[in-house]
Amino acid sequence: MSDRVAFVTRASRGVGAAVARAFHGDGMRVGLASRSGDDLGIGLGLACDVRDPDAVSAAVDATVSEFGRLDVVVANAGVGAYGPFLDMDPDDVEAMIDVNLKGRSTRRGSRSRT
Repeated sequence: MSDRVAFVTRASRGVGAAVARAFHGDGMRVGLASRSGDDLGIGLGLACDVRDPDAVSAAVDATVSEFGRLDVVVANAGVGAYGPFLDMDPDDVEAMIDVNLKGRSTRRGSRSRT
């Protein structure tokens, strides 16, 4: 795997950080995209909000520029709204669809977490 390059979103904590660390442990070079830009001491840390398509493009471009290629993408970033579905704010449902399925948001300032 040492000749492989991965790009992981929401890589500064939780599942994203665990995946990035596992890839790094297997010898992969890793672009770690998160809002904080933390590199976890293992790869290329990139500040990136997946709701902004230009930020995602810039982070991917930086990964390719740094490592010369891109082999694996882990689109791990997501948002959630919790509670009974019929009680959810329709804007929160749309935000989940936009971020979790499309990697973008049409609405800023959502109560949901990224």
